[in-house]
Amino acid sequence: MFGSESRLYIKTVLSNNRTVVEDSYFTAPFKIVKPFYNNDRNMAEIMVMSASAGVMEGDCYSTEIEVGRACALSLQGQSYTKIHKMAEGYAKQENIFRVMEDGFFDYDPKPVIPFGASDFVSGSTCYLYNGAKYLYSEILSCGREKSGEQFHFRRYKNYNRVFYCNQLIFLDNQELTPETQALSSLGFFEGYTHQATLAYFYDALDREAAVEKLFTVIETYDGIEAGISATYKYGIIIRILACGSDYLEGIIKNIRNEIYNMQSHTAVYG
Repeated sequence: MFGSESRLYIKTVLSNNRTVVEDSYFTAPFKIVKPFYNNDRNMAEIMVMSASAGVMEGDCYSTEIEVGRACALSLQGQSYTKIHKMAEGYAKQENIFRVMEDGFFDYDPKPVIPFGASDFVSGSTCYLYNGAKYLYSEILSCGREKSGEQFHFRRYKNYNRVFYCNQLIFLDNQELTPETQALSSLGFFEGYTHQATLAYFYDALDREAAVEKLFTVIETYDGIEAGISATYKYGIIIRILACGSDYLEGIIKNIRNEIYNMQSHTAVYG
């Protein structure tokens, strides 16, 4: 059974060549601060905070973001997501993103730490329209490794779907259940403790050039296993295995910066 739903809603529009929040609301434990503007990247940035100590059994989080036409928005997390021990139930999260024509949305949450006996189901669906861009990243830890909780969670399920003009163009569906899967072995984490995923979608993206360029960034790092490929349509996806959230955050930050360098964005902000 789930308690009350925790909700976050943000809608942006372009006003005087500047991305502004037209409408927003949130319920506990969500809280957002006033947007600030990154002039170097020509975009609005919003930090999402949480008044909770972490995700508890029965929690239900719902986030809906609408990025208006020609707007550019970055949504960032404030701290790691800690998923606490659960007796019998589970917690869930659902994200719905809509990026209108020529808009850009960068979803950049902090890493997730599933504690022992936790059960978490998360899903994100993004709807893109002509000329829209969507960049997202995720980092998953094996758990509280230094407390002896490496892959001690009950379940971690996560899916990401991307639609372009209402056509499904990408689906990434992952369900990890340590009780039935040897997550440290070949075919899973292969001795590593952390996994990062980054994907970028844009209907005018030169995917071959992007894959080649980003591979040169990835190959400069030691102590990782990584792969990069083009998706079915309009996108690229990168998955990296490593040991340590901080290390992966640094790698993802550099990849993200390279993507920004490769692409120019439509909107201009004052």
